[in-house]
Amino acid sequence: MVDVMAVAARAAAAAAAARDVPGLVQGLRSNRASEQAMAAAQLVNMCHHLPASKAAVLAAGGALVQLLHSRDNNVLGAACAALAVLALCDPPSQAAIAAAGGIPLLTSLLLHSSDADVVAGAACALGRLTLQHTINAAAVVATECIPRLLQLLRDSSGADLQKQVILLLMSLVATLGSCAADIVAGGGIPLLVQRLQSSEL
Repeated sequence: MVDVMAVAARAAAAAAAARDVPGLVQGLRSNRASEQAMAAAQLVNMCHHLPASKAAVLAAGGALVQLLHSRDNNVLGAACAALAVLALCDPPSQAAIAAAGGIPLLTSLLLHSSDADVVAGAACALGRLTLQHTINAAAVVATECIPRLLQLLRDSSGADLQKQVILLLMSLVATLGSCAADIVAGGGIPLLVQRLQSSEL
């Protein structure tokens, strides 16, 4: 039997969260990196604890994507986390984030950032943006990022980074099988087997 009171409580909480979103969007657009990172982190928590609020948070998607231009690693990490939460199993969010320019900015972080946490965050967001979304997967593969992903598996010692890279590769192959040939050609199979057998993952 449906718990009417529980449903009503969740709806009220989601409505209250939606009213909070405009203030958080203002935080995303602040000139202060600390305020930007805090607002992005609050949006992540909102989506985690109130899944029904995702529709309201998606309205902040463009502002979140703009944070990917930041030079502050805390801001970049928080923005990647927020985009990853929005994109998870949500085709409208995947499409909206891509339309706002998220994929080239995230792949740029993946290819060029020297901060392991930022790279892991970008890989996580890209993995969720590409899962079962052929257009997004093709856009990521077109950046020729697969050699970089394989290099990260070879050189990185961070368990979280390696995990996110593997999940991104798996998402790309599951969604766009043709990229498997690039992974095989780059020596990816033994690398993936070795990493998947690691107790750290």
